[in-house]
Amino acid sequence: MAIQPNIVQGNGGDINASGIGVAPARIYATNNSETIRSTGSDDQIYAKGGDDIIYSGHNQDVINAGDGNDFVDAGASRDFVFGGAGNDTLYGNEGNDAVVGGDDDDIIYGGDGNDGLWGDNSNGSLDGTVGADTFRFDKADGSDNVFDFAVGIDAVELTQGGTYSLTQTAAGHTKLIYGETTVLFHNALLTTDDIDFI
Repeated sequence: MAIQPNIVQGNGGDINASGIGVAPARIYATNNSETIRSTGSDDQIYAKGGDDIIYSGHNQDVINAGDGNDFVDAGASRDFVFGGAGNDTLYGNEGNDAVVGGDDDDIIYGGDGNDGLWGDNSNGSLDGTVGADTFRFDKADGSDNVFDFAVGIDAVELTQGGTYSLTQTAAGHTKLIYGETTVLFHNALLTTDDIDFI
């Protein structure tokens, strides 16, 4: 018999679902600004609006921060993090995470592991940190900055075909222009070998 999730419905105050049992939690917050804590396994967190602070636990969690200027610490293992609208700060931390920024100006850290990072229509800052990370862009992702890109280890994926241009600067950076998207890779000299279409 499959283990049924523990349903946690927010009431506008902070949510602490760290001690509700071994079953995964499914947490529904409100449009208020809340602090949400979940230290279980395979949890799902839906934060809606407000400027939320979210901490998840171990194993594979799915976090949708919703609207607002949110902070997410995804914890250990492989997690899926969606920032939504607002100026978000998103940490994938340990594991091979997928972290998607959403609209507005986001700061995204992959953490340990081989992470996938998407600015997704934001003017964002992306830092894969440790691991072989993948940075994905479409033609309408705004102006992004990528830090800690390791040439020959990390990769760039472009999602809508077409053409792009790479310009290496005298300061040791690389500028990628793809449609209406401009990405500056700091302290990294990329070539076409680092770029793939998907």
